[in-house]
Amino acid sequence: MNEFDELLKKFEEPKKEAKPEEEKPLILFIDDDESMRRGLSRALSKKYEVLTAESGTKGVKVLSKDVQCVILDVKMKELNGFSTYPKLKNKCPDVPIIFYTAFQSEHDLQEIINKYKPEGYEEKGKDISFLENLIENAVKKYKLILENDEYRRDLERKVEERTAQYKEQKDEAERLRGVAEKALEKQKKAEAAKIKVEKLATAGLLAKGIAHNQHNKLGKLLSYLEPIKWNLQDFKRLLDILLGEESESIKETMTFIKRNDVYASILESLNTLESLRKSAKEVLHNIRLLKGYSKKDMDSFEYLKIEDIIHKTLDLFKTDLKNVNLETSFEKMDYTLKGDPEGIEHVVINLITNALEAMDGKDKKELKIRTKKIKGGKYLLMIKDSGCGMTQATLENAFDPHYTTKELEEGTHRGLGLYTAWGTIEAHGAKISIRSKPNEYTRFKIIFNLE
Repeated sequence: MNEFDELLKKFEEPKKEAKPEEEKPLILFIDDDESMRRGLSRALSKKYEVLTAESGTKGVKVLSKDVQCVILDVKMKELNGFSTYPKLKNKCPDVPIIFYTAFQSEHDLQEIINKYKPEGYEEKGKDISFLENLIENAVKKYKLILENDEYRRDLERKVEERTAQYKEQKDEAERLRGVAEKALEKQKKAEAAKIKVEKLATAGLLAKGIAHNQHNKLGKLLSYLEPIKWNLQDFKRLLDILLGEESESIKETMTFIKRNDVYASILESLNTLESLRKSAKEVLHNIRLLKGYSKKDMDSFEYLKIEDIIHKTLDLFKTDLKNVNLETSFEKMDYTLKGDPEGIEHVVINLITNALEAMDGKDKKELKIRTKKIKGGKYLLMIKDSGCGMTQATLENAFDPHYTTKELEEGTHRGLGLYTAWGTIEAHGAKISIRSKPNEYTRFKIIFNLE
């Protein structure tokens, strides 16, 4: 390769791009001496872009945030450095200021530093390298301040953005919560309406069952009335004989009494009337169950002795309990339990009847009835039998109206026993629960609230 080729190659080689010249930091020199301004500007121009002002007033005017350091002469005619300093700081608080003077200050150096806290204090005429070091450090410090300010502003901006996002999320969450609350309220209303419909349906089934039962009972009541009518007719004829013209002799009267068994008819009528009274009370009680206990009914609740009600009920089952091992345990109470005696009696009758039916056909027949006061001002009634027990399905449906596991005869009351018992207990503010194991036992617990 000859010299021409080498020269041509140099021209063909791509020229490397020159690095952009780094921007010089801007500094401000305030001095009323023009020669000092020109000389210092020339000395510092290699590293800094120097802005000058001939007085403190003009220096304050040209100062901006772009200025990274101020060199301030102390002795100036119009406005000295000590008076200019606070004005500069007032305009740009973070800008570093270096005092630079040719005269010995009339103030003590330490006092100046303590009062004004300048970035430095340098006398004119000394080696300029000391001033350059002060300026370099001041510029670095100011750059850090600017970076910190930028970081702070960036952080504030991010905080504002994050706050705005949080507010948006919060507003959205509030909106969604409002939507959820409305949906929940609608769901609650729908569930309440559903429960109301179910209650009405249940009440209808209950009313139908009780009405059917009362129809049978009223038919029974009417069947009682017919023989009473006949007996009263015979008794009227007897009175006619005794008081009227038909009465010929005591002998004839006695003959009529014996022949018609009037005395037995009177006793039968009295017994029938007692049965009518009891049946009427039972019809009234069932009607009360149908309509529920009113406030008036509850206001008329009286103090109860549960053990007396149980003893009275057990007397009704004397014959049925002959082959049953009966265990009773009654804890004396303060008799501060109020309620409807007849209603509680019907509940106990129902539970004992169920217990006896559950034990029917079993070799081991045990019936345990206990009462005792328990914690929380409550009173417990427990009835447990050794009968056939209940399956899980039966337990889950035990208190449902019309649910029964028994074979039904025509005209029998269908599964309302435990349901009406539950209704009575609930009306007393009490709770009834069942625990059972198939082929082993069934235990009812009723917990009353004592006053």
